[in-house]
Amino acid sequence: MEIIKIKELKSILENISAKKVFSNKSVEIIEIDLMPNESIPCHVNEKTALFNIIAGKAILTVDDEKNYIEKGDFVKIEKGLNREIINYGDIPLRIIVTKLMN
Repeated sequence: MEIIKIKELKSILENISAKKVFSNKSVEIIEIDLMPNESIPCHVNEKTALFNIIAGKAILTVDDEKNYIEKGDFVKIEKGLNREIINYGDIPLRIIVTKLMN
């Protein structure tokens, strides 16, 4: 058994809280916290990602398609797609991202 104290992990990004919780050859798990009006700019990820929205609400744009997501939603984004996420709510947006590494 291993207990990971997320509060003790350092962010893997400079401007937002993004903490790598777990990584192996199959999956990578990251917890992202975006404050109101914070965003992750448009980028392409070469891995399929599963987003589990734990708290808050956001606008998720994938290849120019705007989607409104909120707590309780689960989103699968295939690799190679452009994506951007913006916290448009008034509370922190918390997302658990699982990247499929294969």
